Amino acid sequence: MRIPIAIIGQAAGMASFPYLSRLWSEKKFSDYVDTLLGEISKLWALGPIAAIFVVFYATSLTHCIYGGGKLTVFDLNETASVLEIFGTGIFFWASQILLSRGFYAAQRTWLPSVLGTVLSALMVPVYFYLSNKYSYRGLAMAGTLGIFIYCGILWIMLRGHVAQVVPGYDYKAFYQFLLKWSGVIVVVGLVSFGLSKLGIYQGTRFSAFADVSLGALVVGGGTLWGLRTMTPKDFF
Repeated sequence: MRIPIAIIGQAAGMASFPYLSRLWSEKKFSDYVDTLLGEISKLWALGPIAAIFVVFYATSLTHCIYGGGKLTVFDLNETASVLEIFGTGIFFWASQILLSRGFYAAQRTWLPSVLGTVLSALMVPVYFYLSNKYSYRGLAMAGTLGIFIYCGILWIMLRGHVAQVVPGYDYKAFYQFLLKWSGVIVVVGLVSFGLSKLGIYQGTRFSAFADVSLGALVVGGGTLWGLRTMTPKDFF
């Protein structure tokens, strides 16, 4: 689960942070917002796709990585079930890195930190409740729910932050892309679901590797095709 977050989220956040900081210091606020929303669009293009892949191939991924050791079939299946839950939060875990950088670049480093601390404290009872009811799956549910809420609040606060420096900013193109790419996400999800039901994975490590490889090839190829046909040439 951490691998796509590191590749997508950290790359977008770390790469854009110096440029966002420079734009803010030079008071080029419109360019600052354009750049930030552009990076968020890239996360939307890749984050949900990574989540789909991890969720639908959780069992094969788990067996491919951890198979052949002391873990039993039961252990592998239970680990995969938790990975499925964590996988649904990949986009939000990656997004919070970039959304926080939006405030850091504007020299408001305290805001995401305070929000995260307060939300963590408020989520403690949720962790207790869900873990008591659903065991370790409940812990994964609580973590995914927490990051979803955190990202939602960060986005609302970022909208208010943008309104202060660029009043009346037009989000039309941004939301149009999100909506358009949602269609690609749905198609990739349906294809991934279909591939995962072909029965390539037969409970062996080799079949798990074959299942993951085919899924990565098809999902990766479909995503690349979508990016080339539906986004500007300088998008990536």
